[in-house]
Amino acid sequence: MAQVYRPVRYPTEVGRESLEIRLHLPDLQTLAGRGDEVDSVVVRLRSPGGPAGARTGRAADSGEAAAEMVTRLNALPLGFRAYTSAELAARNSSPFEVIARFHRAIGAVTVLASSVFLVAIMTLKGEEMRRQVGVMRLIGVSPRTVVGTVLVIAAGVALLGSAIGVGLGYLLSLGINAYYRSLFDTDLVFSRITPPLLGTSAGVCALLGIAAGAFTAWRVLRRGPLEQLGR
Repeated sequence: MAQVYRPVRYPTEVGRESLEIRLHLPDLQTLAGRGDEVDSVVVRLRSPGGPAGARTGRAADSGEAAAEMVTRLNALPLGFRAYTSAELAARNSSPFEVIARFHRAIGAVTVLASSVFLVAIMTLKGEEMRRQVGVMRLIGVSPRTVVGTVLVIAAGVALLGSAIGVGLGYLLSLGINAYYRSLFDTDLVFSRITPPLLGTSAGVCALLGIAAGAFTAWRVLRRGPLEQLGR
């Protein structure tokens, strides 16, 4: 025995207490007595460039090189089927795709609920600003300026809520990873907040804020200045 180590578990192995023995290939062939049988062969490409780059005048990226290699291997009469790593992951991760779609559905419902809440907040804010808007219109402030002010306030409220939500999500992500790593005794990352997710969150919040601000500005400006002052 050379060493004992604890490998990182795959997501499908979490929660399963199984014992594994990993051997070098010659030792496994000797132990099993089947030196001419394999289940899978992994091919790692060292250089994605080559003839394709020379023909097109640019170096082929890793995805193009892998796809070309898969096509060449499948064309050979060797009796096996070749897949890229992305294709193999897609074939073996259908349960996780269902979970991801479920999470996206929950996210969409949450965004819709938060947008209704944001519209309600901005409606109340518009009622509070009714007198100020009336005074601004009486002293000659243009409706465009009033609309711009309301939009800025709405976008600011939405972005502030987004920042608070991201902070809470980050703290919850740390707690989830710490709890489940300890529970399953693994190094897997169960929750991750990525920069694209942050950008999407900020963009959606800004758009929802602008939409809520536009609705509030329309409600405020459809009244006359004297009516806004209560006269």
